[in-house]
Amino acid sequence: MRLAGRGIDEYTLAAYLAGRLSPARRSDVAEFLRSNEDARDLLYAANQLMESEGDGHTSSTPLLSSVAIPPRRKPLLTASRRLGVLLWTFIVLVCLTAFLTTVVVAFRAGVDRGLAEVTSGAVDPSRMIALQGPFVALNWTDIEDAAHYRIVVWDDEKSAVVGQVRSDVPTLDFDGIAGFLDDDAVRRVWMDAFDAEGRLLERSRSLLLQ
Repeated sequence: MRLAGRGIDEYTLAAYLAGRLSPARRSDVAEFLRSNEDARDLLYAANQLMESEGDGHTSSTPLLSSVAIPPRRKPLLTASRRLGVLLWTFIVLVCLTAFLTTVVVAFRAGVDRGLAEVTSGAVDPSRMIALQGPFVALNWTDIEDAAHYRIVVWDDEKSAVVGQVRSDVPTLDFDGIAGFLDDDAVRRVWMDAFDAEGRLLERSRSLLLQ
């Protein structure tokens, strides 16, 4: 394997360890070692091998401490730190997922409660909404303790509420719901009566608009 830089190879490093290089050449090798981490690793391994063999020539072998070698660069994240980062990332994602799930479930529950309030309730067959004239007004019987009324417009095809209009009296001009009607859709209306505290008192039967 040929090491890059100034023609310095394994044999040159071996000669450096054996103390057979000229001062100028030794200076070149030392400068090369400062900037080449692979060469430093190889030199250190060779030095350890020579010391373990004990050939009696350690006095002529240059010490690594005589070369100002920069310390080995440590990785930014060790294996244990990487594992810690991954673990905390996983925990944060789990908590975030749980939080978002809670928000979605709570929002959906609120929507369902609101829809239940609109689409359910006791129906009194005697309470009817009457359509006055050719789409002039909607009329219904006044209910005791009712503070206000709400006319609800329902779309049969969508099975959803498409409009709501409040009225303080038991009548409503048809223009109040005209914007929620569609010639190509089947719509129904019914009346909800509420007391002063906003509690649903009664709901009329629905009226089909054709």
